[in-house]
Amino acid sequence: MSLNLFEVVRYEGEDTRNILAWRHPNKNMKPGTTLIVNPGQRAVFFSNGRAVASYEEGKHKIEGNNTQGLAKLKSFVSGGVSPDSSFLWFVNMYDLQPIGWGTPSPILVRDPESQIPVELKTHGNFIPRIIDLETFIMASSQFFSKRKTRKPPAMLVADKALSFHFFFLI
Repeated sequence: MSLNLFEVVRYEGEDTRNILAWRHPNKNMKPGTTLIVNPGQRAVFFSNGRAVASYEEGKHKIEGNNTQGLAKLKSFVSGGVSPDSSFLWFVNMYDLQPIGWGTPSPILVRDPESQIPVELKTHGNFIPRIIDLETFIMASSQFFSKRKTRKPPAMLVADKALSFHFFFLI
């Protein structure tokens, strides 16, 4: 039997180059939990549905919002779910693989001055980067779930972004 006096939380998921964000399975952190954030990652601590802290790479102390005994009592009274839940997300801050984009065929546009039809074709690359961690986690959690896919994570983000925000400027 272990006493579990000290809790250490760290990223335990797959290779970080293939993961955008990973939610730690422990929903109730003990006060004084040690957090280890790996290079190239950031961690965001949520308590009662709100982002309360963001952590850079390194070793940190988390002040959890409930003790084990109190959490179990509250959980028992509320049907097995603790009303004071907290959770931790680890986010990959490395640049993702470049994603190519372009028009599959030329687009016919009429020149406004000469009225001559011109065929336009465009292409390029973009590299997704997560800047606002809290917004990324809250906004994307409704679209992404834990599933296996053949597409790289950057392509999943691009698909979602393009399906909602597709602008073509001429």
